[in-house]
Amino acid sequence: MKRTMIIGAALGALAAGAAAAQDTTPEAVFGFVDANSDGVLSFEEINEANASVTQEVFAEFDADGNGSLSMEEFANLFTNGPPPPGM
Repeated sequence: MKRTMIIGAALGALAAGAAAAQDTTPEAVFGFVDANSDGVLSFEEINEANASVTQEVFAEFDADGNGSLSMEEFANLFTNGPPPPGM
């Protein structure tokens, strides 16, 4: 429960940053956070947008374990929340 609340708060803060652009869709937030426009989000980019996102939280987002978040990984977690424990 605490993990879900932390991740939810982190996503909310990321969306708030994109709100300045008047669009809080996952795609808009992703584009806002993707500072180098390489199509993936690094931990550094996520952490720059929201310093409360820890390595542990980032790893929850990184479903394939490649060290970055694809648009699909980010959108899935942005809209559905983190996977249940043990998945």
